[in-house]
Amino acid sequence: MLKKLVKYGNSNALVLDKPILELLNIAEGSIVKISTDGRSIVITPHQEVVVQQVHETLTSSEAMQLAGIRSSIAYYKDFDPETQKALEKEFSDIMNHHCEMVMKLNSNPAFQAEALALKTACGTDAIKLAEMHKALMEKHNPELTQYPKQLADFDKKCRLLAGKQPVANMEQQQKDIQKEFQDVFAKHKDTQMACGLMMQSPEYVHRAQLVTEMFQDNQGSIEFIEAMKKLMYEFCPEIEQLHKEIEAISKKYGNI
Repeated sequence: MLKKLVKYGNSNALVLDKPILELLNIAEGSIVKISTDGRSIVITPHQEVVVQQVHETLTSSEAMQLAGIRSSIAYYKDFDPETQKALEKEFSDIMNHHCEMVMKLNSNPAFQAEALALKTACGTDAIKLAEMHKALMEKHNPELTQYPKQLADFDKKCRLLAGKQPVANMEQQQKDIQKEFQDVFAKHKDTQMACGLMMQSPEYVHRAQLVTEMFQDNQGSIEFIEAMKKLMYEFCPEIEQLHKEIEAISKKYGNI
């Protein structure tokens, strides 16, 4: 069998077909050992206890999400590694579940039709559209209404673990924050659209993956986030103002 390598950031990837994976009894997430004699590459399933660092390849978006989660948790306290890892997973699970519900909803034809009609009805009133779109989403999937409470419960847990007092009426504060964010995003909706298109361009995706791989062992760092922001501003300078306004809201509410 002859296979062709495909470009992946600053590296190349080899796609392994399902029959090969089944033959070796490995699957997505399996740990393999890579060795070479200078002419051949040998990939062997690693069945022993892992005693050395395992290098994981993350996309730039996955790395940014991880960095954002670590930065948010670091706000409370420098937790011990075990607690930090558990909180990162819990926060990630909450966010991923919410994203999965939204993506599933966006693929629902009935929701798409109502959302399109709503967009037409609201016209250029972006703030009204944002509020009504949120209500429409919650109508089609009532579970989405639990997301603010889940975030509030997670915040309370982190504060208690850090020895801090929970914020009174956290859910109301989250609603206030969400409203301010909606206003800012509505004001910069054209910039967001331009930035979204930019981030899908092959050149940006390639450059972003290069930055991600440059910070292979330090993707949760402030330096990584700043490097990614610098790249984003290079491709879309207007997005920097949006980021400044978002950061101002975060500081106003204590970075909650």
